Amino acid sequence: MKKILFLVISISIALTSCKNDDDNGTPIENNNSITKLLASYTYWFIEPTDLQNIADVDFVKNAITLSFQNEVIYAQNNLIGFDNTTMGNAVSTYTINQQGSEAYINVDNRKYRVYGLGSNALKLVDSYDTNIAFYMTGYNANDFNLDDATYSRIIHLFNEYQMWVKTEEVNPDNNNSVFKHYNYLRFAPTYSMFTSTDTQGKTYDQVDWQATDSKKGSFFMKEIKDEDVLNKPRHHEMRFLHLSDNGETTYTDTLEVYIINHNKIKFIDKKHIEHHFEGSVNTPF
Repeated sequence: MKKILFLVISISIALTSCKNDDDNGTPIENNNSITKLLASYTYWFIEPTDLQNIADVDFVKNAITLSFQNEVIYAQNNLIGFDNTTMGNAVSTYTINQQGSEAYINVDNRKYRVYGLGSNALKLVDSYDTNIAFYMTGYNANDFNLDDATYSRIIHLFNEYQMWVKTEEVNPDNNNSVFKHYNYLRFAPTYSMFTSTDTQGKTYDQVDWQATDSKKGSFFMKEIKDEDVLNKPRHHEMRFLHLSDNGETTYTDTLEVYIINHNKIKFIDKKHIEHHFEGSVNTPF
C-alpha cells in the first residue's frame, strides 16, 4: 500500500481499495453505515504502526483487538491467554457521527475521524491532534490468526512478562558474541531493552541490572516474512543499540528473533549462537 488515497467514509462508506501499488484509490461502494461496518467484524486488530503516538489514549493504548457492539467498546489487551470466544472487557462507550462525506467516532470526549483503507481496514485520526492515529483491520472470530497477531505485535509479547531469562545456548563454543553474556532481558513499550549479566537463578527483584557489562539501549524491529526467498522460518530482525550513560550509541547488535511459543523466544546473533529465553512472571496489561 505505497500509494493510498485516503477517502473519508461517508454514510455509504466509500472505501478505497488496497489491491496493489498502482491502485488509484477508486472508492468501492458499500451500503453499510460505519456503525454497521464496525459491528460486522468480531475483532478490529490494532496494527503495529506508530503505537507510541497513542500511549495516552486509554481505550486503545494496550489493545490487541477492539470490538464495537451497541455503543460499547470491548478490548482484549493480551496475546497470552487471548480468548477468541469473547470480545474481551468493556473499556469505553462510543457514538458515531456521519455528516455528508465525513464520519467520526466519539470516545471519551474525543473525536476520531475515520478513513477507509479497504473493505475491512480503517484509520482513525484524532481531530484535535492529528499525530494521534491508529490503524485497525477487521476480522471475524474464525478468521483471526493469533500467530500472525503475535508476530505483528511481538513487542507487546515482550512486555507481557516482567523479564526474560536465558535457558539455553546453542553453539556456545563460538564465544565472541557480546549477546551471549546476557542472562536476563527486560523490555519497555518505548522500544527500550535492558540486559543483565547477573548470575542465573534469580528472581526479578534479585537481578542486578547494573551488573558488570550489563547494557541498556533502544531497539528496532523488522518482520521478515518471505520464507521462500530466505529459506528461513518467519522471524524478526532486531537491531539493539547499546547506549552509554550519556545516551551515545556504543555498539550495535543485529539479531534474528524467533517466537517459539508465547513463553519462549530465540535470538540468533551474527556469530550464529542461539540464545533461548523464557518469559518470567506474566504481567497482563
